[in-house]
Amino acid sequence: MLNVLNIIAPVFILTLLGYLSIRFTWLTREQINGIGQFVIKIGLPAMTFHALTVRRFNESIQPNYLFAYATACLIGFSLAYFMAKKLGKTSAFAALSGLAFAMVNTAFVGIPILTMVIGSEKAGAFFAMNVLVEMVLAVPLTLILLEFAKNQQPNFKQTLKTIGLNFVRNNMMLGMFLGIICSLLNLPIPKFVHTCTSLLTQAASPLALFVIGASLYGLALRGKYNKLFWLVGIRAVIFIALVTGCLMIAGVEREMLFSGILLSAMPLPTIYALLGRQNGYETETAAITLASTLFSIIPITIILFLWI
Repeated sequence: MLNVLNIIAPVFILTLLGYLSIRFTWLTREQINGIGQFVIKIGLPAMTFHALTVRRFNESIQPNYLFAYATACLIGFSLAYFMAKKLGKTSAFAALSGLAFAMVNTAFVGIPILTMVIGSEKAGAFFAMNVLVEMVLAVPLTLILLEFAKNQQPNFKQTLKTIGLNFVRNNMMLGMFLGIICSLLNLPIPKFVHTCTSLLTQAASPLALFVIGASLYGLALRGKYNKLFWLVGIRAVIFIALVTGCLMIAGVEREMLFSGILLSAMPLPTIYALLGRQNGYETETAAITLASTLFSIIPITIILFLWI
């Protein structure tokens, strides 16, 4: 129990500090946004590159984990999408529902917690694999379905172009592919480069939790609280079960199984609320995101308690 507390307590403290920094105007929204940009565009790409280059490629990228996690995400997306359609929801809301069952907040919540348990180098490898699945599968599929929902004659070519540009401009994907190339070709990385990426890696996780806490200030749970928590609770249980089942069928080792299950328990990513706002569901997606963030404390604590 003490080991779990030693992991969970820093998460709460750093998140609370972020919340209080906005509540008492220690920092402005613009400054928090700047910290968030550092995490996404510099810290996490450096973590990915570092994790992939300090170990052999076949030790960092595990095909069985990658395929199992991708399968769970695809099943979750399909279940949520068709269930929403069956319940009479719009195609746009169904696409957003699919994303909610196929993607979690790996960057700002998952990796900081996983790093505390297995270390930054191993956590960085899982981050790279999860982000690859999310950016290649979950996000493009959502964008394509949203484009079809908005237009009877969707501009499929423009949608693919947008997806491609976002993919190329994503620093996390850049860090991942540079790391993969260096690892595959066994290119020697200077020690000072490893030192720099190691320092950036150490900075990324606590700052990510700080930003999450700051982003929670001002959000409100609109609607029926019980309904929201039932919704995010069912979503969490289903996705965790899917990931657990697929990883066990794939026969991954214990640490890999634990990492996948823990990451699947994370709350919804910020892109869910962002796409909701762009498609007319700002209130619903913001409330669901907040409820998911608060509820995730329960499964995360249970998983840590059972495995540590």
